[in-house]
Amino acid sequence: MKTLFLFLIILPASVWAQTEPLKPIETTSEPTYQYFHHGNGYGLSQRYIYDGIEVRRAPDLAPYIEASGDKNAIQEFQQYVRQRRLRTIMLVVGGSTMLLGGIITTRLGASQTLTGPLTATSLGAFTNEARKTHTTALLTAGVGFAIAAIGALALHPDFHLRRSIQYYNRSLKQQGVSWQVMPYSSISHSGIGLMAQF
Repeated sequence: MKTLFLFLIILPASVWAQTEPLKPIETTSEPTYQYFHHGNGYGLSQRYIYDGIEVRRAPDLAPYIEASGDKNAIQEFQQYVRQRRLRTIMLVVGGSTMLLGGIITTRLGASQTLTGPLTATSLGAFTNEARKTHTTALLTAGVGFAIAAIGALALHPDFHLRRSIQYYNRSLKQQGVSWQVMPYSSISHSGIGLMAQF
């Protein structure tokens, strides 16, 4: 009897969980005030909204995109995750390498003192050794800068995230979610809005 009772309670809940329809993911851009060393300015920050609630982090969209079953959306999202991880690694490794090269260069400049008797041979050996170390430190900092620059400029994970969301929303539209452009107005804004009907 207990088994039948549990079966009657769990079955409707599992069916409800499986049939709950997915909602479109809305993307909005908001201007944000940014502080720079050479001056201040405005940039754009992306916000992702699912079912009227803002998603805190873009990777948190993974369950919805995977639940859609759209291969293109899932593939683009996986590409986003891979490039985001690679970009973070390159920025950390490049920044650390650049910092290491800078520290070596600074310490070398601050500690160029000789111990022992001052002769032409010891001065020449010290100068050659210092020059080699200084060159190595500068090369290390340059390589670190190049790695960080490649990570920051060459990898664009947000592009894959946007494409993933576009594929996701398109697959929902093909599954019966209809989109409609409607005018809207509020106290502070007016314009054209996008409305989804399920």
